[in-house]
Amino acid sequence: MIKRDITVLNRAEKKKMPDGTFRQMVNVLCFCGKEFVAHRDAINQGLTKSCGCLVLQKQIERYSANPKNLCNHPLYRIWNAIKTRCFNEKNFSYRYYGARGITMCKEWKSDFISFFKWCKENGYDRSLQLDRRDNDGNYEPKNCRFVSKSENQQ
Repeated sequence: MIKRDITVLNRAEKKKMPDGTFRQMVNVLCFCGKEFVAHRDAINQGLTKSCGCLVLQKQIERYSANPKNLCNHPLYRIWNAIKTRCFNEKNFSYRYYGARGITMCKEWKSDFISFFKWCKENGYDRSLQLDRRDNDGNYEPKNCRFVSKSENQQ
């Protein structure tokens, strides 16, 4: 069985709440190796069980288990649109992407789940858009980020 315990490392700064009270925060080490800050009370009550990696793992399992869920997720549509722009010569946008040599990294092209996981770990939010830092660069982790629509249009 995989050990799924978090470890409190030390106290962090107290956080002022909207009602004027303060909550004691703690620095925590997740079983996945990531450090994060959490409310001490949430840890003690068992409400915080990970840095968020368990939620991500459950989402991945849910979408992997049922392809119907998978193809309805907004990230799946983004992933598929990127692949089409980069690799389908019949796609209208191919001339702006694939024909210019812009491609998608092998890891993402062959595995939606790796793309999904990267997005969730790197700021994905439905209100944001995927952007390439270098407009002539490929769709790959080091060249992609999430930005607002107005920032993406610049």
